Amino acid sequence: MSKILEIKGSKSEILAQVSRGYELRLIVLTKGPKGSRLYIQGKDSIHKGIPPAKIVDTVGAGDAFTVAVTLGFLKGNDLDQINKHANRVASFVCSQSGATPKLPHDLI
Repeated sequence: MSKILEIKGSKSEILAQVSRGYELRLIVLTKGPKGSRLYIQGKDSIHKGIPPAKIVDTVGAGDAFTVAVTLGFLKGNDLDQINKHANRVASFVCSQSGATPKLPHDLI
């Protein structure tokens, strides 16, 4: 049977309640070109996003963002560093044609 939480409070309090209630190690909220929010055990990272110079194709940007967050998390990187890097990667992917463009060296 699934657990149902009664959640109240500020956005940060809600994230804390969801994290504890469902025993989540990381919560990722994406807002497309408006950035993202990462939450882990009382630490909150908000990034305003990085608009690409020109949007060519958004296909693959969410997947690229997810991979960047996952790799940063598994490496134990700082939450703000993970958030910034994931937004940079997604922004780059949006500026390229196709879902899997080759990343430049500084984004790998």
